[in-house]
Amino acid sequence: MRQIALAQHNHLVCVDRLDCAALKLHFEQLVDCPRERLFRFHCDPSNLAALLGRRRGFSVLRHGGGIEPGCETWVIDAFGGLPVTMGFRHVALDAPNGFEEHMFHGPFARFAHRHVFVESGASTRVIDELDVSLPWWLGGEFGLRTLVAGHLRAAFAFRQRELTRLVREGGVP
Repeated sequence: MRQIALAQHNHLVCVDRLDCAALKLHFEQLVDCPRERLFRFHCDPSNLAALLGRRRGFSVLRHGGGIEPGCETWVIDAFGGLPVTMGFRHVALDAPNGFEEHMFHGPFARFAHRHVFVESGASTRVIDELDVSLPWWLGGEFGLRTLVAGHLRAAFAFRQRELTRLVREGGVP
């Protein structure tokens, strides 16, 4: 089993100095697993618990059973030790190439997460693109730099390790 972190790009841009700043993150991982298997695994929101459930402060509260547009997934994640409840609504599905969800409940002014699965021989390149922003009253650019950016980088590094472990141990059927 090999895992190659192809890229981890991120940058902070000021969208509107009076409103909020935006953080755009890009994570890539090459996983020794066929695209259809990985995509099918990600189609079941209960598998989010398998990916992140061992991470302190994270839990899946409930989900709509799928990732079709309109389905919702609710989670708790600890930011700086404080539990934060977040609701995500799936907005796009292009099987087996990818899907996207947006936060509709939580502290972010914007939180869009796009998942892309690219066939690479017998392996799959898993790409996660995030576009997040905080309102000024939650720290705006300062909050993104000091709390959110590091938290998201750590969460996705953990997720990449767990996905590799699950594939290696047969947890991705």
